[in-house]
Amino acid sequence: PHQPTWMTKFSAQGYDEMRELGHTLLDLCASYVDRADKRALADAVQLGRRYGDAAAGSGLSLQEALEALVRRGRAPEDLFTAMELVGRITDSVLVGLASAYETTPGTPSPTLPRRRGRG
Repeated sequence: PHQPTWMTKFSAQGYDEMRELGHTLLDLCASYVDRADKRALADAVQLGRRYGDAAAGSGLSLQEALEALVRRGRAPEDLFTAMELVGRITDSVLVGLASAYETTPGTPSPTLPRRRGRG
């Protein structure tokens, strides 16, 4: 199967980091759907910055980084209301991702709490 160009730019460690960020995104979406608070949206921006740092550090263009997030981080479409809330989270992640590209290289992004363990 054909791999997108952006996928070939990640090292094994970079790919693992993006996969971990994807799990964090799904946890954040579930959390936001449960309680829909503004803190989750702020966390989403910070998660986007982490995505942006990882993607930029792997040499991806902004377009490739956005494609990597959109193509690989899609949540299941169960309910319209849930998808609207998930859309807000992913929009905030995209804002954070783009902001990582606009900051000075080498400036670390704020850290997020580690994701909950999978049972």
